[in-house]
Amino acid sequence: MAKERLSFRFAVLLLAGCLSTAVSARPRAEADSSGEAAVSFRDCAECPEMVAIPAGSFVLDESATQRKITVSRAFAAGRFEVTFDEWEACVVGGGCGAYRPTDEGWGRGRRPAMNISWDDAQQYLQWLSQKTGKTYRLLTEAEWEYAARAGISPAYPRGKAAGSASANCDECGSQWRNTQTMPVGSLKPNAFGLYDMHGNVWEWVEGCFGCDCDMHILRGAALGSGAEVTRTARRLRTSTSDRNGNAGFRVAAHIDGNAAEGPQAGVSDTRGLVECIKPVAAAAPPTEPAAETFKTIFSDKPITIEGTHFDTDSAKLKLEAASKLDEVVAFAVKYPDASLAVSGHTDSTGSDAWNEKLSAARAESVKAYLVGKGVAAERIATQGEAATRPVADNKTKEGRAQNRRVEINSVIKEEQKVRVTE
Repeated sequence: MAKERLSFRFAVLLLAGCLSTAVSARPRAEADSSGEAAVSFRDCAECPEMVAIPAGSFVLDESATQRKITVSRAFAAGRFEVTFDEWEACVVGGGCGAYRPTDEGWGRGRRPAMNISWDDAQQYLQWLSQKTGKTYRLLTEAEWEYAARAGISPAYPRGKAAGSASANCDECGSQWRNTQTMPVGSLKPNAFGLYDMHGNVWEWVEGCFGCDCDMHILRGAALGSGAEVTRTARRLRTSTSDRNGNAGFRVAAHIDGNAAEGPQAGVSDTRGLVECIKPVAAAAPPTEPAAETFKTIFSDKPITIEGTHFDTDSAKLKLEAASKLDEVVAFAVKYPDASLAVSGHTDSTGSDAWNEKLSAARAESVKAYLVGKGVAAERIATQGEAATRPVADNKTKEGRAQNRRVEINSVIKEEQKVRVTE
């Protein structure tokens, strides 16, 4: 075992030497979670700190058939999520569309930049590439999962148990849990020397969602997520232009002249991460009709179910709530494996403490109704929002009435049959 660890560390140091064409600053050594030194680099004073990630493989275990995914070429990944300071350097340097994302009142500096869309991240990467003359990009989804696992095979490489302070999430035990983002690097790195691969903010990855390039994927989850945040295969899809409040990103760079071949060139067997099945060019007409078969693929589909509304300062269900919540009960019966995330909201006319207490009480009222209708309590997670997330104009009576609400979110497995011609 000691010999294997020595060989692995020697490989990382060799990769650090290969970065001389991609990075100009002196290397910096810092202990990773194993206590050994991980070498990092910067391309400029304002540039993100990078770590060399060696080639390797991991087992994709999200389906009944486990498969080995190989990342055959080394690459460099940001040691941390891109920070507000690094984003500000882009804005001051004339890039990033002069967009300064809000920090939700939690502070900027070394905290991860948030409220970032996939399109925003591309503007930062363009500015960084022009500034350095190097090629910067996002990690591919396979690279992200490989880097997050860092050579560890379980689905929960940071430990699933709550209270371990292994990530900034609702049930992970850190001092920031479900309250605000933390400065990058506040917790221990993984075996590759990468920080905060789980929790804090969601991280955009490069590829499209299947064949739909209006949708991209976020990995790693965020501060408001439960203990499932540590599950490396967890993903979320959303529009490329969506400035999700909990979304940020981490940069990647090519090593040793791999840029010309593109990020996917070094990855084998990406089926099952997010599959794209494109039409095959028609061949010469066969003498006999070709046999047709069907292939079934599955993907995670986020679902938002309209909940119910409440009177001012009240968590008591209205009479008309039953018809809406019975739709949720029907959904739970139809999808027995789906969990339900119930979040309460207010019109924010009171203090944050009052809003959070009232929102939580509204969410619990909905949970009690669903449990009374036969939905298992362990399938339902509740959360109260301290700050408003309005869906209507909060300056009008009608708008405030719509904002006093409960929302229910879930994720289902979407099945699609695709015709395959043999």
